[in-house]
Amino acid sequence: MSNPEAVPVRPASTVVLLRDGVSELEVLMVRRNRKLAFAGGFWVFPGGAVDDGDREQGAGDEDAAARYAAAREALDEAGVAADPDAMVLIRHWTTPVGEAKRFATWIFAGEIAPDATVTIDGSEIHEHQWIGVTRALHTHAAGELPMLPPTFITLRALNRYS
Repeated sequence: MSNPEAVPVRPASTVVLLRDGVSELEVLMVRRNRKLAFAGGFWVFPGGAVDDGDREQGAGDEDAAARYAAAREALDEAGVAADPDAMVLIRHWTTPVGEAKRFATWIFAGEIAPDATVTIDGSEIHEHQWIGVTRALHTHAAGELPMLPPTFITLRALNRYS
């Protein structure tokens, strides 16, 4: 029997891109390709693993590397330029022991212009939507917006802001 604590924890980063909506705060959510082994078909915020280039840009600072990773992933997955220096750390999530894949994920928030054009990559990401935070939570509760616990909990926390 293998030791579940032996699963390596990979650093990762995501950014919750925010804009003012007509009636509430809106977030950009992207849907992962259903064929992906990890979180296939789930709605997420743009993000991914921290890579060597992010670490190099961060000059050894773990927080800075995570910011660069979040900005890079927003550009790669959604075609949106996010300013890593303007991002605000809103939470940190580590996948629980016992999962097959584990990540230590920095979750940042970043404001984006209301007219920003989103261009998904068509490979890892197949759909996108700007959605109000309350609407996203209600749609998830109805079983129509599958998401992982960190996404759900982040939306719940954002739901208190207008």
